[in-house]
Amino acid sequence: MIKEKKFLTTNAGHRGPINSIQFSKDGRYLFSSGYDGTVRKFDIFNNVSKGIVISHGWGVNVFYINEEKNSIIYGTTDGSIILNDLNNNKNILKMKSIKLKPSWNLET
Repeated sequence: MIKEKKFLTTNAGHRGPINSIQFSKDGRYLFSSGYDGTVRKFDIFNNVSKGIVISHGWGVNVFYINEEKNSIIYGTTDGSIILNDLNNNKNILKMKSIKLKPSWNLET
């Protein structure tokens, strides 16, 4: 029985909660998104940060990195979905959610 929990290692990076993670295809890197509005890359074998992949003004809830196309798609806490080309750090597509008012009436 394990009586106390210990971290095998820690790596400073995000300022706040981590929302999502993804391993690189070769398993060498771990990408993470956080409420601090960043997606970060970590070298898990050498326990070093490789820097910020994306920095957004709002928290990044979820993301997917396509390593072959060197692009990232991510969803943010402000309701945006953004597709970004990592070669030149340019947005290819940006969608923003809209707030709809219900069109039904619950009164009888």
